[in-house]
Amino acid sequence: GFWKLQAHIAWRTIGLLVLGVFMVNSDGSFNAKATGLPRAAWALLFYLCAILVWNVYRFKNKVWGWVLRGIGIAGLIILASIYRAGEDGTQGMTPKWWGILGLIGWAYLFSCIFYQLVRGRIPWLIACIVFCTAWYMFSRSDMFSQYPQLSWMAYWSGHSAHTSIVLSGIVVSLLFFDKNLVRYLYNRFFLACLFALAAAAAAFLIRPYFGISKIYATPSWCLYCVAICTVLFGLLYWLTDILKFDRWTGFFQPAASNALLVYILPNIVFYSQSLFSLHFTPASFHRGLTGIIWSACFALIMMLVAMGLNRLKIRLQL
Repeated sequence: GFWKLQAHIAWRTIGLLVLGVFMVNSDGSFNAKATGLPRAAWALLFYLCAILVWNVYRFKNKVWGWVLRGIGIAGLIILASIYRAGEDGTQGMTPKWWGILGLIGWAYLFSCIFYQLVRGRIPWLIACIVFCTAWYMFSRSDMFSQYPQLSWMAYWSGHSAHTSIVLSGIVVSLLFFDKNLVRYLYNRFFLACLFALAAAAAAFLIRPYFGISKIYATPSWCLYCVAICTVLFGLLYWLTDILKFDRWTGFFQPAASNALLVYILPNIVFYSQSLFSLHFTPASFHRGLTGIIWSACFALIMMLVAMGLNRLKIRLQL
């Protein structure tokens, strides 16, 4: 129902924002003496609590699942209350910035709001993408300085840019999977290609004014990402859904279905190394071609670890 959907959106958004804030603060100016715990110990306890809260439990008696979630929530509250940062140890936990997961959370929330307002109609969703892009362009333009009363718009400009990416993903999903909107296969590919070309053309036109920057979430970066991902999605759709050439995806399926766990696993490894003074990679693995090869191998190792954790019934879902 409607309210169940709103609860799901709220729970997912809050989860992403909480995870983002905790992860950012664990990497910030942590004061171990004032907190009473080493940074690595505090961070590992945070990840343990996060797993307890967002794990998918399969108990026949659902009470056990709620008990474990309650323990995880209580743990997060305690960790947030004892957290101290800064040289004098007087700073508490604050959203200095929202982190990658927090940025995803805001983009998810705004995209859900837009989607419900326009009831999933593609032309209006595209209008929302244009609106988000225009928001960024206006708030970062020289003309904007003439309107100090609108300074709050600059703070949300990055969120508007990320929201444009999520809305674009919704548009592409509707084109390929809502057969009531696009009945014929070739029409889906034609409209998707048209959408990708429009995004790339807009990115090309905007680039001279704002550049291409992931850090600053510029419109050109967003729209080029949209164009590239739309083409890649179309190719994957053709391979897996049309040609049924999908056996190769089996290796990636555990990681894809447990993406949040795979995302936090490297941090768990890093803080475990730090806490127990373990260093199993030489310095040469951190740079150059060797570093690139090791990074690829490490990503594969994380996927294999995720496969093992899936078998142990550890799967995170917001």
